[in-house]
Amino acid sequence: MTFRFPRSQAADTFSSEDFAKALEAQSLDFQPGQVVRGRIFQHQNDGALVDIGGKSPAFLPLKEAGIRPGEDLSGLFPLKSEADFLILREDSEGQIVLSARRLRLKRLWEELAEKQANGQTVTAPVIGTNKGGVLVDVQGLRGFIPRSHLNQREDLE
Repeated sequence: MTFRFPRSQAADTFSSEDFAKALEAQSLDFQPGQVVRGRIFQHQNDGALVDIGGKSPAFLPLKEAGIRPGEDLSGLFPLKSEADFLILREDSEGQIVLSARRLRLKRLWEELAEKQANGQTVTAPVIGTNKGGVLVDVQGLRGFIPRSHLNQREDLE
């Protein structure tokens, strides 16, 4: 965050009241649904603290970090790395709660919708089978392809 001193006031005479006024003048009005850029600066057991330029650090819960369950937080977001996050809410203590997972899912669905509109196909590995068809993984999204839509309909294993 950058603070600008008034031309008539030297930095050594910048009082705590001047600092408070300068801080209030900054646009820190974060809203749910807003996408913000942040830097990871601390990993915790239940998530990560992220500097998004607010008065206090934002929190990225572990369950909102990756698309796939059990992904390693430090692998997804190494310390000092920057990423985009979706603001979910402000908790009861005034801390902003973030999600990388929901933003990634939103962007992935948009990308897949665009591919569908353009008649493009996607390649997805089969991750499981059941009597009705196969389960696939499309960049972290689980999908289902019915047996009737498969070229090979017998012996799905």
